[in-house]
Amino acid sequence: MNVEIKERNQVLFVKGIINASTVVYFQKTLQSFINKRKLLVLDLDQVTKIDTNGLLALYKFYKNSSIYNMEFKIVGKHCNEIYNELDYCYGV
Repeated sequence: MNVEIKERNQVLFVKGIINASTVVYFQKTLQSFINKRKLLVLDLDQVTKIDTNGLLALYKFYKNSSIYNMEFKIVGKHCNEIYNELDYCYGV
């Protein structure tokens, strides 16, 4: 399964699997929004799996969002688990 990303009302809705085979597309899509916005919101409700490649991509955007003068938010039913992982990675 591929990853699909659609924009609606200033939110990027992600669907599918974020893994080694889809992470490049995922990163390029997020990168294309960085210079256009001050806020990037990802809705991950329909993501069925994220491997370490996907978490690393999220971590890089999370960590570097201040460099781009952008607020980066993740929403969805598993967002707290993802934030916990990102905070853990950031603290290491």
